[in-house]
Amino acid sequence: MRAALWAIPVILLCGCPSSRDKNIANTPFLLLNSLLDSATDAEFNQRLRLHGPVKDDEVPALIEQARSAQARTRRNATSLLGLTRSSEAKAALARIAAQTSDEVQYAMALDRFLDEPNLAALVRPELLKAALISSEPDAVAVALQVSTKTRQPGAEAAIESALAHPSVKVREAALRSACELNPVKFEPLIIAELLKENALLSHRELYLALSHSDDSKMGELFARSLKLPPSSRTTDFHNAIYFSEPRKPWLRTLLLELLKQGDDLANSAFHILEKWGDSDKILCAFCIDDLQQAPPATDKTYRRYMIDREQCRVYLGKLAGRAPFTWEEREAALAFAQTWMTKAGRTP
Repeated sequence: MRAALWAIPVILLCGCPSSRDKNIANTPFLLLNSLLDSATDAEFNQRLRLHGPVKDDEVPALIEQARSAQARTRRNATSLLGLTRSSEAKAALARIAAQTSDEVQYAMALDRFLDEPNLAALVRPELLKAALISSEPDAVAVALQVSTKTRQPGAEAAIESALAHPSVKVREAALRSACELNPVKFEPLIIAELLKENALLSHRELYLALSHSDDSKMGELFARSLKLPPSSRTTDFHNAIYFSEPRKPWLRTLLLELLKQGDDLANSAFHILEKWGDSDKILCAFCIDDLQQAPPATDKTYRRYMIDREQCRVYLGKLAGRAPFTWEEREAALAFAQTWMTKAGRTP
């Protein structure tokens, strides 16, 4: 639930630790107890930075404290169990999720299983509903994601309500859930977020969600967004589309337009189209044009130009069933590409 930010200097984020915390930090056992007794999230996070990673030999004590009669103590213990990859801790969290009557502790335990295939088996509808209206933002954020991933009744309504929540963490979870559950319904909201420099989610997640759209104008929107800061948009766009399933007509049109630009986006478009596996004629024609524009072999810029055409040299090598063409093999690569295009009636 809480991020393990212990490696970040405390002075920068939380001010100086109290003299009491400094003394406790010298005694690991006392520090763990102090961490479990933290009364606020800020105090918990500060002491977690002093404590460092949860150790395997601390897991039994945390399992015991997760049964505490004190709500804050058992919740803190549950959060700490979620910060270790220990199989013993994971098993304990599953038991907590199955047995607790505390909806906040329940959500904290489920946080460990958000990406697990057995998440649905841990759903307890009444506790999940209680977590969705909890005063604890962390619990609401997890409950939203669990409701979405397990397609609980009312998940969409819960997302709509949470999009206006005062907590940034909850709004982030709501937007992520919207992208996963029904990106078409929430498309205007996702578009608005995509065009922001500092979006709630990574631009990769937003591009991925919108790649499912059937709106033919989405390609124009993507093209416009790729001109906006930050510069990481290019990488986010590539990772979203390269590893996604949707292959909408408008997306292919966009990739063909990007291919003409001769920059990082053109390289990205080339690799995406190559992965799709049904664009050989387009890519081969692109490489023919690229190779034909090479300066003469006697020109001092020739070597650099051909080295920069690595994607075409590698691609044509694969098409020829051989190793990549070297930078010195422009004529051979070009001859192969032209022959390949003319065989069986292929035309650019």
